[in-house]
Amino acid sequence: MTTPAPTDLAPAVAAIVADQLGIEGPLHAATDLRTLDGVDSLRLLRLVTRIEEHFGVQLDDAEVFDTHTVGALADLVRARVRA
Repeated sequence: MTTPAPTDLAPAVAAIVADQLGIEGPLHAATDLRTLDGVDSLRLLRLVTRIEEHFGVQLDDAEVFDTHTVGALADLVRARVRA
């Protein structure tokens, strides 16, 4: 799969979050990860691993655990893609 341009990462990250958590319907940048059903620390780590593999980046676990929305997670990915 082609990696989207860094400015277009939020929809791609949202799609991965939805897929990994089995959520039907669209997620948005403002979607709070803490309120989604089934999100716990283990699932979050699996989700991060999938995002890292997809975008070819390494995310800091502490930063991820401090991230609360899909948009903020996309911002972390964007910062690593540009680095």
